[in-house]
Amino acid sequence: MCYQICTYRVTKTTNRVYYGRMNANQILRLIEDAGGRSVVMAACGVKSSAVGNWVSRQRIPVEYCPTLERLTHGRWKCERMHPGVEWGVLRGSAPLSLSLDFGDE
Repeated sequence: MCYQICTYRVTKTTNRVYYGRMNANQILRLIEDAGGRSVVMAACGVKSSAVGNWVSRQRIPVEYCPTLERLTHGRWKCERMHPGVEWGVLRGSAPLSLSLDFGDE
C-alpha cells in the first residue's frame, strides 16, 4: 500500500521515497545502457527480482540513482530518474531554488 503525497510516494512497508515516474520501457533501456541486468545487480547489490520489480512497478529506488548514472556514463541522469530530489545539494552545487543574489553591496 502506498500513500501518495504531491509528487512523491512513500511505501508503507519499506518507507522508501519514490519521486517522479519512469515507464517500464525507459527503465529497460536504462538497464541495457548500464550494461545489462547482471551488471546492475552487482553494482547495486540487489537480486534479479529487485531489478524486475523496478520495471514492473515503474520506479527505481532513489538510493540507486547515483550508481545507475555512473554505470550509464551520465547518459541517464539522477534528475531524469527522480526530478523531485535536490540532486544539486547532494552533489555539492547549490540548486537554483536556493541560490541567492545580493547584488553589489
